[in-house]
Amino acid sequence: MSEKNFQDEVAKNLKGTLQSAISGGDSVTKEMIERVYPAAVHAVSLLNGHDEEKIEASIDRVAICNWVETQFNIRQDEPDILKSDEDHEPWLFKRREEIEWHHWDAYRSLLDTKMPPVTVNRIGQVTDDILDLMSDPQTPGKWDSRGLVMGHVQSGKTANYVGLIAKAADAGYKVIIVLAGLHNSLRSQTQMRIDEGFVGIDTRDGVLSANTIGVGNMKKHSSANVIAYTSAEENGDFRRNIAQTLTGNLHGDTPLIFVVKKNVSPLRNLYEWIQAVANLPDGQEKVQKVPLLIIDDEADQASVDTKGGTDPEDKEHNPAAINKRIRLLLNLFEQSSYVGYTATPFANVFQPVLDDPAHDYGPDLFPKSFIISLDSPSNYIGPSKLFGFTSDEEDSDGLPLTRTIDDSKFIDWLPEKHKKDHIPSEHDFPSSLETAIDMFVLSCTARLIRENSDQHHNSMLVHVTRFVDVQEIVTEQVRSYVDELRVSLRNDNRVNATVKTRLKELWETEFLPTSETIMNIDEDLGAELHKFEDLEPKLLTAASRIDVLQVSGNSKEALDYRQDSGIGRSFIAIGGDKLSRGLTLEGLSISYYNRPSRMYDTLMQMGRWFGYRPRYLDLCRIWTTSTIQTWYRDIAFATHELIGEFKEMSKQGMTPKQFGLRVRAHPDMMITSRAKLRNG
Repeated sequence: MSEKNFQDEVAKNLKGTLQSAISGGDSVTKEMIERVYPAAVHAVSLLNGHDEEKIEASIDRVAICNWVETQFNIRQDEPDILKSDEDHEPWLFKRREEIEWHHWDAYRSLLDTKMPPVTVNRIGQVTDDILDLMSDPQTPGKWDSRGLVMGHVQSGKTANYVGLIAKAADAGYKVIIVLAGLHNSLRSQTQMRIDEGFVGIDTRDGVLSANTIGVGNMKKHSSANVIAYTSAEENGDFRRNIAQTLTGNLHGDTPLIFVVKKNVSPLRNLYEWIQAVANLPDGQEKVQKVPLLIIDDEADQASVDTKGGTDPEDKEHNPAAINKRIRLLLNLFEQSSYVGYTATPFANVFQPVLDDPAHDYGPDLFPKSFIISLDSPSNYIGPSKLFGFTSDEEDSDGLPLTRTIDDSKFIDWLPEKHKKDHIPSEHDFPSSLETAIDMFVLSCTARLIRENSDQHHNSMLVHVTRFVDVQEIVTEQVRSYVDELRVSLRNDNRVNATVKTRLKELWETEFLPTSETIMNIDEDLGAELHKFEDLEPKLLTAASRIDVLQVSGNSKEALDYRQDSGIGRSFIAIGGDKLSRGLTLEGLSISYYNRPSRMYDTLMQMGRWFGYRPRYLDLCRIWTTSTIQTWYRDIAFATHELIGEFKEMSKQGMTPKQFGLRVRAHPDMMITSRAKLRNG
């Protein structure tokens, strides 16, 4: 084992041993960790068969203790719930002991290796709440539950619904359909997460892959426990010819899972295939005794009926295409539960409440059974923390991480209302984008020092146009700048000393003061100070690992964050709509964004920079215009108000049908699209 691999293995084992040795409680202090530290080192020495002195000499004691303290001192409040008690009784407490939590136990073991204990516990509690509000899959006869889970952008909704899927399968749901965005890239990424947390095989090699992954390597779990009908391949959406090669049975004991785009074709194919394999007898219109669960990721996108339909007696109403297809799938099963997930519920707020429309598509997707608002953990970095907000009663300043795109070249390079045939001149390549790329190189370098590991991923987002042809030109210009930067760093001592001088000045005038400010704001945010001399030997290594990729429908390459020989990936991702919703950019540190939207929900979803930034928040920067910064502050306050009103309604025991909340209007923006606002 190499010295580096030894250090990584020892650090991992030591962190796990320390977490197990500390009971938790209200607060874990450095003193508590220091007391159990010697015993933890001794235990790891016995486990690894290495001398304790060698272990002590190979790891950073302070960094490990700080990490453990952070894991325990994350706070997250309980969710707020609106629920309807019509035709529903709590059931989980009656069946909990008899259920064999086969899939959930494996998934929880996986989460324990990735997340702080507080976060894992909260996922367990919240998914229990959601499962209990759904229908008991063992209930005989006809039933139908509809719910909505409101989270925050990039806050961990996928981890939540993978946990819910695992528990639902354990409880008895047999067919699980996940509706995953509008693009292949997001559907594929969602499938990867479900493969890791539920299926247990790596379907990037197809649905018949034998390579185990995630829970597939956990005890009591194997790929035979779930049958996946879709794969993580780019073209791995549901196809009937692939489905016919599998041995799954709607009425069997093994759960079947489908991860499908919100696209008419795969949804129609899936509906027709289920009809065919169900082999319904004459006179029977629905699949019986096969509980269905549909998880609708980004439930405010495409799923909402935008064609009217406020009259429950309107038999002629023809819903929007995707809304119709989802309802047809639900209506095909006698027993079904639908759970939508979204971070921007503005469109869902204004959905009409149609209990039982008298047409063949079944009831609309209004969450009649329950609505849950998830609280964000204390380590979540959302719009209020990043941008702050201003109101008559409360002010928040935000963090000093935003930078303004105001150089004169940008407007010549990419005018605000350019067309799809616009050609950005390389001579007008904006200096602000050059600085942002330099910042990304420095951020990647600093993380190499902080993490003491090569396994983490780094990403930079460039989102300046929706036109694919223009994105291709931008990609080539960014790639050219990165190539020149690498060449200059490689030849710096002999040819050009200005690059390191430029990076040194940027580090000392931009990063060090900001890191120091964030340390003063909150020491738990994980900021650290480094001399440029510590970064300098790693600059070329960090720059050499950066790949520049276009993320669009024309892309031949995809963002694949698989480690290469234990080394993480570093991407500069350039795109438009594909980067706007749902897609996760691992280790995102630098964002360059000049794509305004005048809709609350669209602008919020474009904020891929929200989320968790352990130990590198101070290395992050958001480059955008002053107008967009102001808009984010305004939306942050509108969302803050919406959640506050929801909490008050929850305290009063109100129901989803009473979810007619006010959303603060804005002079320059809309809450959501006009079609979704027809009942607002």
